[in-house]
Amino acid sequence: MSEGPLKLNSADLGRLLGIDGRHVRRLSAQGVLPRAGTGRHAMFDAFLCVPLFIAYVRQGGEKVVGIAQSRQALVEVQRRALELKTRRAEREVIPIEEAAQGFEAAMVALGAQLDGLGGRLAGELVGATDVAVIRQRIFDECRRLRNTVAGALEALAGNPARSEGTARASPKDTRRVGRRVQNLAAG
Repeated sequence: MSEGPLKLNSADLGRLLGIDGRHVRRLSAQGVLPRAGTGRHAMFDAFLCVPLFIAYVRQGGEKVVGIAQSRQALVEVQRRALELKTRRAEREVIPIEEAAQGFEAAMVALGAQLDGLGGRLAGELVGATDVAVIRQRIFDECRRLRNTVAGALEALAGNPARSEGTARASPKDTRRVGRRVQNLAAG
């Protein structure tokens, strides 16, 4: 058996290395894989090119070796993108910016309503002496606050679902929380 050079064209060397012929020619143009001879149809010495290619890959010159691995990576990226698109269409997930804006709007509404809670109730309850009436009025106002926040979060989710035992906030409730009633002490 002869120990002479094993001359291969770019396509055959590519099959041996697990890459395509164009990639072999690019590596040759970059000086990674030398050609054995000159001219347009110069061949590659497999005994010289295989160790050089292995060293090139080990040094990090190739991130993904082979067309099969590249295609597999592409298919995986496309699968993830399609899955995300489908989940968004089914409203299982929403973009983080949209979620952040929705939660911010709900919390701003809650904060504003909580800031005004004392002022709304103080005038009504100033002369009240019945603890049950005071408790019920505070409870009613807190329920309106919860409904305001629930309405904002339901709007974010695009979901009109209600949890059992709670009324869904009406558009009127989301604009203004509280109700005007006559002073309980005067009535």
